[in-house]
Amino acid sequence: MLWKQHFERGTALFKQGKFPEALEQFNQALANGGEKQYILYDSRAAVYTNLDKPKDALHDAKTTISLAPQRWHGYARAARLFMKTHKLDASLTMVDRALACIKPEDLTRHGELSKLRQEIANTQRVLAERAKAMRSYITQMPVEIYVEIFQMVLTDNYARIITLLQICAFWRQVIWEAPSLWHTLVLSKARPEKKASLWLERAGKRIRELHILDSYCPDIGKPSFLDDIDWSYLRVCKIHSLKLKSLSIHHAKFFSLTPRHSYTYLASLYLEKCTLYGDSHEPFFNSLVHNSHLELLHLDSCYLAARNTALHIWENDYPVFQSLKTLEIIATFGASPILQCSFPALQKLLLESFVDSRITAFLSSEFPSLTDISLKKVPLDQTTLDTILESTQTLETITLNGIHANPTINFLVKEDQPGGLPCLCPRLRFLDVSNCPDMQTSTLHALIQQRLPEGGSAATAVTVNKLEVLKMNGCPEIDSRWLPWFREHVAEVSCIYNSSRGQKQRHSAKRM
Repeated sequence: MLWKQHFERGTALFKQGKFPEALEQFNQALANGGEKQYILYDSRAAVYTNLDKPKDALHDAKTTISLAPQRWHGYARAARLFMKTHKLDASLTMVDRALACIKPEDLTRHGELSKLRQEIANTQRVLAERAKAMRSYITQMPVEIYVEIFQMVLTDNYARIITLLQICAFWRQVIWEAPSLWHTLVLSKARPEKKASLWLERAGKRIRELHILDSYCPDIGKPSFLDDIDWSYLRVCKIHSLKLKSLSIHHAKFFSLTPRHSYTYLASLYLEKCTLYGDSHEPFFNSLVHNSHLELLHLDSCYLAARNTALHIWENDYPVFQSLKTLEIIATFGASPILQCSFPALQKLLLESFVDSRITAFLSSEFPSLTDISLKKVPLDQTTLDTILESTQTLETITLNGIHANPTINFLVKEDQPGGLPCLCPRLRFLDVSNCPDMQTSTLHALIQQRLPEGGSAATAVTVNKLEVLKMNGCPEIDSRWLPWFREHVAEVSCIYNSSRGQKQRHSAKRM
């Protein structure tokens, strides 16, 4: 029968320690005619036990008992599970029933269960003696009161938790089993990884306050405990003079970054859906200036509070970000001060769904190293677009999405360029004009034709790159009859037409 095959595979995987795979096989066995086989439920209960799922294991143990009440398997499994969850009375009852079901000649099984019964009885006796020894007036006080007292003691100095743990066994048990007393994690040079692991275990990964002191020195790479923290519960994070190189924060309702030594080594700052503010003395924008090593700044759906403009501090001497290579601003409010700075090393610029009165002046600035520009759903006039393309001859990637880009691409094709150049942006290899409603087939044809090795301008000292990638998705004016020509002369072409019914007909080709 089919269920037996899955059962045998599951048993083999279980012996190899491959518990998730064994669970899948036992499930398949139950689904293929084995739903009445008690041995399957008992085997799956063993898998659940090893996967640390005691509730599921106990449920299968009960099913085993209901299917085969005369067998010892379900009772023995339930006895071990009850003991593991400290339900000793129930565990003792189950082991007695299991012993009653074992045949007298099965001495091996009888000995194993008798040993388990003795272990349960010994545990009961130890707990009873401990409870009797601790039965006094003070130990009868509710545990909740102890926890409240301990929390008040720890308010000013959380290191006192070590002292409290050493007072007596009863206090140690109360503190050990109270997750709320482990919600504050303070890391220093003293075995930080081991301490973080213990605190996360006791707090159930729900750390509310994280303090990293000056002496903390992580090993090479990202500290492993950062992946184990449940960040949705974190309310306070204080970092004292740590030389952070990369900082990424998502969905922070309020976030303050001040220009202390803690952040002056940042190379990348990534903020998404954050409401930002700085204190009255060290505004957020000034903190960016203090990071002379900053190479990447990404702001996505952020709100920069109005009081953080920092214009009165900078006056007319706006900062220069000497090292910033990548600037990405997406749907962010209040980023005007950033647009008033200079970025001589900027290589990649992304502006998306971003409206600001200073965009025009910003794009009219000089970017001698810019190779990649992306403007998506940004309201710009034709003159501004032409200016940046004419003044930035290092561009290799141009992305214009959701705007009227046909005149701009036409501007790239015009003859008699200044300085004797054969064309504007001669290094251009990647062009994306998706969702530009006015983009014309003839304009793109002229651009590609101009950059072909055999066509266009006469030979000059400036090398003109052939276009390698062309994306024109969502451009209704593109004539599909010209797609074969585009594919012939451009290595990778993507064109998706949006029909009136909302369906998409994809015309794409890649030739590597």
